[in-house]
Amino acid sequence: MEQPESLRAWLESDDGLKVPLLAYCRLGRAPDNHVVIDAEKASRYHAAIHAQDGSEFWLLDLASRNGTFLDDHRVMRPTPLRDGARIALAGATFRFRQPLADSEDRSEAAPPPTVTITEFKHQKAWLLMTDIESFVRLSQDVPSEKLAIAVGRWIQDGKGLVEKWEGRLSKYLGDGFLACWEPAESKVPAVVAALREFHDLRTKGDVKFRVVLHLGMVTFGGATDFGEETIFGPELNYTFRLEKLASQLGVTFCLSAAAQKELAGSYSTRRIAGEYELKGYPGLHHCFEIDWDNNI
Repeated sequence: MEQPESLRAWLESDDGLKVPLLAYCRLGRAPDNHVVIDAEKASRYHAAIHAQDGSEFWLLDLASRNGTFLDDHRVMRPTPLRDGARIALAGATFRFRQPLADSEDRSEAAPPPTVTITEFKHQKAWLLMTDIESFVRLSQDVPSEKLAIAVGRWIQDGKGLVEKWEGRLSKYLGDGFLACWEPAESKVPAVVAALREFHDLRTKGDVKFRVVLHLGMVTFGGATDFGEETIFGPELNYTFRLEKLASQLGVTFCLSAAAQKELAGSYSTRRIAGEYELKGYPGLHHCFEIDWDNNI
């Protein structure tokens, strides 16, 4: 651990030492963690803190057996951190400190006001959003320890799957995450392969989840404060709207019209009956789902 004179965000141990937080910080028993927890109850890779959008930090439990606790509550899914929050795992405790954080609510896809942008890149990208189905019901029906482990394992598997197929995980969203592939034109084979593995993961895994895929122009900007990239723009918001529609319709693998047009030669799809309004986007919209019965 180190104790620099000035930090924007850090973990503070009980003895006052500070661990700087940049793009990603992993905690656990294994020696290659950013913070090594030398305790028998610590898992090899126990928990992680992920920076996103230049000023937000999220706490994740990485399927640990003995749990990660935020202000005495077991972490069940990716959870945003606030200045002063207490993190406990395997007998070790830390305070999350970010005293200059902007306390105002942020829109779901707008660039945070505190981000320092070094350059903008406008790029067509594949945007894939996942969301756990009926998480509230799950949290009521499944014991917290079992659910936390299952969700943590699902997050790790999903992140590994995205990275295996040349994408990157951009945002955690509580019950899911957003991943992207760019430039879109060269990533079609990778996206096709990733969709099939997401289907396998959903079929065989303990966590049932929804996948929404869109193709559109987005803006990437380098967030110098925490060394990571921010993604934003109307097409990102469109993906959020489409995910809400897919949830209402009960569609598990939903494609926007733009995504379906590009993937029509790779997957058999069927159009969802009806046309739908999407808040903030004029006109009526339709969507598609992958017909897995004809794609196995």
